[in-house]
Amino acid sequence: MEKVKNLRTLVSLSELLIDRNQGYLKCIDDADTADVDLIRFFKEMADQSMRFKVELDAFLIKYSEEPAEFENSWLAKMHQAWIDIKTSLVKRDRKALIESCNFGDDVIIGAYEQALENTEFFDAKIQETLRSHLVEFKKANALLEKLENLEEAK
Repeated sequence: MEKVKNLRTLVSLSELLIDRNQGYLKCIDDADTADVDLIRFFKEMADQSMRFKVELDAFLIKYSEEPAEFENSWLAKMHQAWIDIKTSLVKRDRKALIESCNFGDDVIIGAYEQALENTEFFDAKIQETLRSHLVEFKKANALLEKLENLEEAK
């Protein structure tokens, strides 16, 4: 039972990483081409999401579980719809894109924190990997909040 719960949690986190990747790619598409700094950051975060997914998938394969499929979950569809609505109101608005990414990163941070509450269910290597990912998400989140504050100050 515990192994199934562990694997399901890893699959869920892997799916969220796909969602995060897709969200950042959507924001790249919606960003003004003049926002080179923002586009570069979004690309880095999209790439980071896929690197982290590969790391989680390695654990899933090790424990004879199929990796998460690269398709949008309902959460990703809802998040992308929300981004579409916000950006349609003010097309290519930096602040709206930053807020959308911040929202998405808040979701994945919460999911990782919740997964780490049950550390006894994961081996040390999985715990270390999840903590490492969480640190990186929090760094990105802090940068997004800083960017959001800068946009509000304009």
